[in-house]
Amino acid sequence: MHGRSEQTQLLDARVEQVRFAHGKRLEGLHELGIFRIRDLFEHYPFRYDDFSNIMRIIDLPLGEKNAVLGRIHEAKGRRTARGGYLYEATITDSSGMLRAVWFNQAWLADTLTVGRQILLLGKTEHYNGFLSMASPLYTLVAPQPAAADTSPRGDQQLQQVEQGPEPVGIAPVYRANSKLSSNWLKRIVLEAHKLVPEPLDPLPPGLRIRRKLVSRQAAWQGLHMPPNNEELALAHRRGAYEQVFWTQLRSVYAQKQLMQGLSGFTHQKVGSLSRALGGLLPFTLTDSQQRALAEIGADLAAPLRMNRLLLGDVGSGKTVVALHALVRAAESGWQAAMMAPTEVLANQYAAQLGPLLDELGIGWALLTSAVGASRRQELYEQLRTSGVQLVFGTHALLEPDVVFKELSLIVIDEQHRFGVEQRNSLIAKSPAADFLSMTATPIPRSLALVRYGSIQASYLDNRPQKTRTTTVALGSSVAYKAYEAVREALARQEQAYIVCPLISAPEPADGEDIPYLDDWESFSDEPYIAAAEAELAHLRTQVFPERRIELLTSRVKSEEKQRIMAEFREGRVDILVSTTVIEVGVDVPNATVMLVLDADRFGLAQLHQLRGRVGRGTRDASCFLISHNPSQGARTRLALLQKYTDGLRLAEADLAMRSEGDIAGTRQHGAGSLSLINVIRDSSLIEAAHADARELLDTDPELALAEHRHLRFELMREGSTDSN
Repeated sequence: MHGRSEQTQLLDARVEQVRFAHGKRLEGLHELGIFRIRDLFEHYPFRYDDFSNIMRIIDLPLGEKNAVLGRIHEAKGRRTARGGYLYEATITDSSGMLRAVWFNQAWLADTLTVGRQILLLGKTEHYNGFLSMASPLYTLVAPQPAAADTSPRGDQQLQQVEQGPEPVGIAPVYRANSKLSSNWLKRIVLEAHKLVPEPLDPLPPGLRIRRKLVSRQAAWQGLHMPPNNEELALAHRRGAYEQVFWTQLRSVYAQKQLMQGLSGFTHQKVGSLSRALGGLLPFTLTDSQQRALAEIGADLAAPLRMNRLLLGDVGSGKTVVALHALVRAAESGWQAAMMAPTEVLANQYAAQLGPLLDELGIGWALLTSAVGASRRQELYEQLRTSGVQLVFGTHALLEPDVVFKELSLIVIDEQHRFGVEQRNSLIAKSPAADFLSMTATPIPRSLALVRYGSIQASYLDNRPQKTRTTTVALGSSVAYKAYEAVREALARQEQAYIVCPLISAPEPADGEDIPYLDDWESFSDEPYIAAAEAELAHLRTQVFPERRIELLTSRVKSEEKQRIMAEFREGRVDILVSTTVIEVGVDVPNATVMLVLDADRFGLAQLHQLRGRVGRGTRDASCFLISHNPSQGARTRLALLQKYTDGLRLAEADLAMRSEGDIAGTRQHGAGSLSLINVIRDSSLIEAAHADARELLDTDPELALAEHRHLRFELMREGSTDSN
C-alpha cells in the first residue's frame, strides 16, 4: 500500500488508474467532468436512498417514504387496458401484507420471483383497500442466520446485496449518463477508496478540532459509503465547510497576490468638506448608513487598497453613502469616478448630487455617450490634469482616451450589470485605487460570502423612507382594477409607471423559475421595446387619451431621454411607459402607482427593483403585477412578492426553496463545486469558513508555516494541474 504522501499525490492521477474506469465508462466519467481521482471523490451523490430504517408493514405511515423488509408471496405481470405492462407483487412480513406495483418493466418477471426476500423503499398509500407502493426502489437480499437476529421486532436484518458488494443501508445515488450508470459509478468510487484509503488532510489539526470537523478521509467515506445518518451528517458538514473554505482561501489569496507591490491611496480622515456635506443633507443618516460609512472610512484611511461591496435594498440610501466616499477622495486631493449602468441613472446622479458638490466647491463632470465631441475632448484634458475631481459616467468612462491624473476611488453602481472585463477595464486605469461596488439586488450575507469571497461587505439593512408599497398580483381577467388604480392616482395629481415585458420569451414550464439572482453581464432592453410601443399607442388612444404619456426605452436618443425624465420629475408627464431601463436608481417622489405587464416574465430581482421606483416620496404606493400565466410556478413567484416587501427576506425565501448547489453561479463540477452548500441552512458554516480562511492568510500570507504545508500544496497544485 502506498504511504499517505504518495496517496495524496495519487489524487491528481488520471482516473483511468482506477479499476473499471475504462472504455465507455471512462467516456462517461469524462462527460461528467471527472478526469482525475480527486474529481471522482468530489463527485458527490445528489441524493441518498435510506434503506436503514426498516419498518414493519403494519407500522408504515401513509404518505411517507420508508423502507420495509419482506418476502414475495405472490407475483404476476399483466397488460393494462391501454396497452402498458404492470408487474404486481404481494409482499408479506410477520405483521401484514403490502402490494407493490411497477409499470412497463416486463423484465421484473425474471427477477422478482415468489419466495425471494426483498427490501423496498417507497411512499405508502391506500389503494383498493390495500397498503400499496407504486414503483418503489427495491433490493433483493440474503438473510442473516437466524441466530444473529437481534431485532426487537423480529424482522431479519440485512447482510449483502446479491447484485453488488456493498451492504444495504443508506445507498448513494449519483448523477450519471448513458455511458455510466449510478451503480457503476458507485463501484468505481469504491475501487478508488481502495487505491487511496488514507490521503493527508490539508486542514490544520487545530482548525479541525476548533470547528469539530472530521478528517477528509472520513468525510469522503461518509459521503460515498455512509454507514448511518449520523456519520453522513458529519461527513456532509466537513464537505460543505471545505467547499466554502477553499473558495474563500483561493479568492483571498489571489487578491493578496494581486495587490503585492501596489501602494494604495491613504485618504485623510473626515475633514471640513465631509462635515459640511452632512449639514447640506435634508435628512439624518440611518444607523446602517452610519455603520457602512465607518467601515468604508476605515478602509479609505488605510494604506491597503479597499475592495468593498455595499449591499442595500431599494431605497436604503446607497447613493448617499457613496457620495460621502467621493467627497473623502476629493478633500484628500485626488480624483474619483462613479460609473452607472444606464445613461438615465448617470444623469440622475448629476441632477441630484451635482448641486451638493457645487455647494462644497468640488469640481465634477458628467461623461456619457451623449456628450458632444468638443466637450468630450475638454473633459479628457481636465481628467488628465486633475481639473475635474469627480466624474459621473456610463460605459463612456471605459474609453481608452479617458486617462486620470490620480484616480484614488472607483465606485461602480449595480456592479452585476457590468461584465468582469468592463469592471477590470476601469480598475486598470488606476490599479491601486480604492474600489467600492454597489448593488440593490438583495443577497443574504451567506450567499454574498460565497459569491464574493475576497470582498468585504457592508449592509444597509434599514430604509430611511416611511412610506409603504403594497404589491397586488392580478390575473389578466381583472387587470382593469390596476388601470382604475392608475386613474385614481392621476386624479390625485400623482403619477404612474407602466412597465412592459419581453413579449417573445417562451412560457416558463410549471414550477420552473427565473433565477432570482440575475447575473447580467450586459444590459439590453431591445426585446421589450415593441411591447412598450404597442402599450403606448393603446394607452394614448383607448385608455387615457386625455393624459400626457411618454415612452422611455434604450432606443430613445439621449437628449430626448433627458427631456422626458425632466418633465416626468416636474409632473408634466402623467404616465411613463417604459422597459426595464427604469429598473435602477430612477427617483420620482410623486410616482405612486406601477403596473408591470406580464410580470411572470421577469425575474424576482427585477420585479423587486421595479417596484422600488414607487413610494419614494411621502405617499404610500401600489405595484400591480399582471400575469397571463396560470402555472403554479408563476403564482408562487408572485405570491412571494406580495408577502415580502423587504428584499433580503424575499431573497432568503426564494433561496430556501432551492436545493444545494442550485443557486445561480454555484453549480459546477470539480474542485470549485459548491454542490453540498445550501446558503440558508448552512449560513453559520459559511460564516465560519470565511472567517477561518481570512484569519489564516492574515497570520500566514504565504502559507509558509509547517502546519500549513498541505494547504499550500493544495493551493499551488491547481495552477500546475490541468483539469483534463
